[in-house]
Amino acid sequence: MPTNENEMMLDRLERVEAKVDRLSVDVKDVKVQLEDLKDTVNKFTDTMGARFDALDRRLEERDKQFAANFFDIKLVLKNHNKRITALERRSRRRT
Repeated sequence: MPTNENEMMLDRLERVEAKVDRLSVDVKDVKVQLEDLKDTVNKFTDTMGARFDALDRRLEERDKQFAANFFDIKLVLKNHNKRITALERRSRRRT
């Protein structure tokens, strides 16, 4: 019986060793996948950062254009107001 028991223990030990070896390979695979995922996330964040920077530049440019256009409109309205006031004064003088 001791021989049979020894054989059973050796067989069990071999199965445990095989499982540990598989786990070791699995852990290495997971590490590789995590590194790939890390690289993918870094590339994604770099790409998104560049896109956000581009959007920020476009918004700044649009803000400048809007301010310039608004200033032009303000000047036109101010000039228009002066012209109307002058016309109204002329018509009062004539009457």
